[in-house]
Amino acid sequence: MFSSKFQLRKHQLEAIQAANRFFFDSNSNKPSGLICLPTGGGKTITAISFIADAINNGKIASCLWVVHREELCNQAVDTFSKFGINTSRWTATEKTISDVTVCMVQSTKLLGTTVETPTDMVPSKHIFEDRKDFDLIVIDEAHHVSVAERDYENTYIKLLKKMRYKYLLGLTATPIRLDNKVLNFDKVIYSTTFFDMVQQGYLAKPNYHEIRTERYFQLSGGSKNDFTQKSLGCLDDEERNEKIVTEWINNKEKFGKTLIFCVSVNHCKNLQDKFKKLDNVATCAIVTGN
Repeated sequence: MFSSKFQLRKHQLEAIQAANRFFFDSNSNKPSGLICLPTGGGKTITAISFIADAINNGKIASCLWVVHREELCNQAVDTFSKFGINTSRWTATEKTISDVTVCMVQSTKLLGTTVETPTDMVPSKHIFEDRKDFDLIVIDEAHHVSVAERDYENTYIKLLKKMRYKYLLGLTATPIRLDNKVLNFDKVIYSTTFFDMVQQGYLAKPNYHEIRTERYFQLSGGSKNDFTQKSLGCLDDEERNEKIVTEWINNKEKFGKTLIFCVSVNHCKNLQDKFKKLDNVATCAIVTGN
């Protein structure tokens, strides 16, 4: 019987039950599966609840959790600690291994290039030099793991080929890539949609408010069929920014507290300057990865 110290939602319990059936009731050799939950669906707490239960019930003894952002690394370590699971980190500045290790994929020394590292970084070495065997490997943001990938994302494939594991679990909100490349997993174990979660009352239904800036831009795609950062930079346009801020000022009572996603740090700063110039009352703060 599954138990968790957290009150999980219906879709999270269903995902955990599906993962238990897929991994532990299967006769497959190294089964690999995806759990697909929309942003806000609680992928991290769902997967760690599954892992903690599996460890406590002797189904697995070890786990390597692979991420590509420091924020995701910290989130995973903090969540594991809430379950009382001692967790190590493998990052640029800390390279320790335990039965549960959260690993930054950039720190696995598998990129195939040599770079100068800051003095506060731990000397680079392969993670598998310390440990190659984990019962379960979890890939957070698993849409990065494509069999056909040949550049940055291929680091995941290189890592998986070097490690020995019994089970592979991927977590993602976007199982279908814009470039239509196939992900490196046998099947989708469990999936629910944004609209299902809106209907269940777990996510807010969006109300769309269109702002006609009358500004037109030609955006170009990169190697992964996504817009390039350079291309997106043209959206940081002074006239466009001013119309966005003016629209907010004219509807401030309706909008209330507002979160604005920008294309770059400079875009954030330029919009902040517009708010300060056009509205002396409104407070505007910037949040970035730094």
